[in-house]
Amino acid sequence: MDPKSFVDSAVLLLVVASIAVAVFRHVGLGSIVGLLITGVIVGPHTAGPFVTSNVEDVRQFTEIGVVLLLFLIGLEMKPRRLWELRRTLFGLGSLQILVSAALIAGYFQLFGHSWQTALLIGCSFALSSTAFVVQMLRDQGEIASHHGQTAFAVLLMQDLAIVPMLALVPALADIGAPPADRAVLQQIGVAVGLVAMVLLSGRYLVPWILDHLARQ
Repeated sequence: MDPKSFVDSAVLLLVVASIAVAVFRHVGLGSIVGLLITGVIVGPHTAGPFVTSNVEDVRQFTEIGVVLLLFLIGLEMKPRRLWELRRTLFGLGSLQILVSAALIAGYFQLFGHSWQTALLIGCSFALSSTAFVVQMLRDQGEIASHHGQTAFAVLLMQDLAIVPMLALVPALADIGAPPADRAVLQQIGVAVGLVAMVLLSGRYLVPWILDHLARQ
């Protein structure tokens, strides 16, 4: 990575984003539209001398923004409220993923796609962008409301579902030789183990570490 190109790309991104977000907020369209327009302007497909072609550099820079956005959302969320929404997280969240994936997969299967391909497409379109939806809720001041936290719980369930979905991709791929049953079960076991490790770490290990650091 060229440091100069990275700095130039980052400065260009921040300047264009600041102007676009301010303009679109002023006209009442929100910051999401401004950020989308920023991506179009800064992207390499827009003609002009002041756009960047270092897409990978900009992408690495913007990932920091997504992490900080989710960190700010975590500061506003009450753990007790999230615990009260556990049924929404695992109930409504799971139902939304299953129903959406099934309907979309059925639609694509009607047009001649194999069930493996249709299911992969259904699982992909059943998920939403957490950063996108959360930013919209923040702009409207609804992130702390009941429906805002319910939507956030569903988004968290979608994020948790990504791991087992990715683990099932090799098993559902319709190209190449189909994997053995043992390989499929191994992929599922790894996915379940990773999800369990994340949940247990967040429930027991991380609080213990934070408490230990606070005592220091």
